[in-house]
Amino acid sequence: MIISGLDTCTSYEASIGIYCSPIDIAYLENFTFKTQCSDATEETYLNEYIIYPNPVSDELNISSYNSTQYYSFELIDIYGRIVHHNKMNKGKVALSLEKLNLSPGIYFLTINSGNNKYNYKVVKL
Repeated sequence: MIISGLDTCTSYEASIGIYCSPIDIAYLENFTFKTQCSDATEETYLNEYIIYPNPVSDELNISSYNSTQYYSFELIDIYGRIVHHNKMNKGKVALSLEKLNLSPGIYFLTINSGNNKYNYKVVKL
């Protein structure tokens, strides 16, 4: 999904849903995001977590450079099932997707840190 025509340095709220039929919702996630600003401090805030490589074949790295507290993360499949979750301290986590026996496809990584929630789409090759 590509969203265009947004103002710079502005906060937005959105919802993403995957529907199996007109009345059944398989996955629904509400989230907020902020478009990039030209100010370097804003750019640093937006890059609180670095997720790489993406697409990924085996090891997904989650790096937390600016976080000073514990955070938790969930890896969710396209059906809304949590396939992995963990709590970590600041720093880098290497998550082996091969050991989790994940099929190739699209997954959603949700990171909870304090009152903030960060959402990323991850493609498993």
